[in-house]
This record gives sequence, C-alpha cells and structure tokens, in this order.
Amino acid sequence: FTDQAPVLVVALTVRPKVMTRTLWRAFGRDYGLIDIGIAAEHFCLQAVEEGLRRHGETSLLRFTHGVCLTLAAAEADPAEAEGLRLQATLRLESMLQGPAERELDPVSPAWFHLYPRRYLGLVALQDGRTDDARDCFQQALEKDPHYASAWCGLARLAETEGRWLDALQIYLQALQGGEAAWPAWLGGADVLLRLGFADNAASWLRKLAALLPEHPRLPELLARLDPAHHESAAGV
Repeated sequence: FTDQAPVLVVALTVRPKVMTRTLWRAFGRDYGLIDIGIAAEHFCLQAVEEGLRRHGETSLLRFTHGVCLTLAAAEADPAEAEGLRLQATLRLESMLQGPAERELDPVSPAWFHLYPRRYLGLVALQDGRTDDARDCFQQALEKDPHYASAWCGLARLAETEGRWLDALQIYLQALQGGEAAWPAWLGGADVLLRLGFADNAASWLRKLAALLPEHPRLPELLARLDPAHHESAAGV
C-alpha cells in the first residue's frame, strides 16, 4: 500500500483458559481470532490512508479505502459505525463516476461499474436499508450475472429477513459461476447448520477447508457439528 512498510506486525494467540473457552463456546464465537481480525482491518485502513497521502486519489486506493471503511464499520460501535458507513458510501459512489482525471495505472472497468455496487450493498445492509441493498446487488448482477459476490450479498440479505431456504438457494446460484467462490461455501454451511442439515454442512465445510483452510470461522462452524458428523468432515 505504501512505498515502505515501517512496522512488521506479528499476531500471537495464547491458548485460553478453560473458563474462557467455555464462554467462547457458549456464545459460539472465537473472540481471540475476532480481535486479530479487527486489528488487521484497522491496520489496512491506516495503510490505505497513508497511501492516499503519499500517492493521491488513485482509483485503486479510493476503492480500497471504501472497502476498508466498510469492513471497519461492521466491527465498530454504533456511534462510530455511522460515520464510517457515510465515508465508505462517499468513497464507493465516487468510483461509479469513473477514473480519476490523472490515472497513473490502468484499471479494469469492473472497478467502476461492478465492484463498488457490491460494497454499497453491504453498507446498506449494515445500515438496515434492505431495499437499497437489494438494488445494489441486483444492479451488480445486471452488469455481470455470474458475479458470485453479488449473489452472496443477496443471500446475506435473505438471511437477515429470516428466509433461510431462499438464502441457501442463492448461495447455490453463486456457485454456478465456479466453485472457487469460498464465501458461498461459508455462508451455505452456516445456513445448513441452522436448518439442521449436518451431513450437508460437513460437505460444504470440507469444500471451504480445501479452498481456504486458514479461514477464522472454520473452527467455529466445525464446532457446531455434533460428534456423529465429525467423521463426515474428516477431510477438514
């Protein structure tokens, strides 16, 4: 992101005590990994803002700034999140206007008419504006019907509305463009577990592990499988 990286960051996790592990299991969250994720998001945001100061308003930096603001808003407290979502919206909407006047690096048109709509949809979803979120994802799919991330956005929207079977069907649709769309395997496995289809969930988790074994949510989802289904997820 910048000419020089002045700091090397090493994240270490320490095995939690029994009481801590019990609480994490009760809430169904691995808060150690979540804390590392939040720190990483803030480091990325700071790096992009430094890049903007050094290199100016290039399209890739503007887009990445909007993405980092979107991710940071998802983890921020309500008072801070509103401001982050507003900044993200302004950044991402500026991408829809096209490249900067003095663009140094060639950028694919998708960075202007496709990718920003996905993140604008996620911002709207965070904000509870479900109709706006649906419009953004559908506009992206009009540009590219095989854009898996937009399908996953519609699936997440269906989840927020409690339409679990619809969400599962949409995740399957996201995979029609290719099985490398790991967010679809992740979201689909979560939905299958909620619906009680443990065998199917184990199969989806096996696929996720093959694509992205380091994903921080993988241990959490595996823990939600009862012991009878662990063997079917043995490949994970």
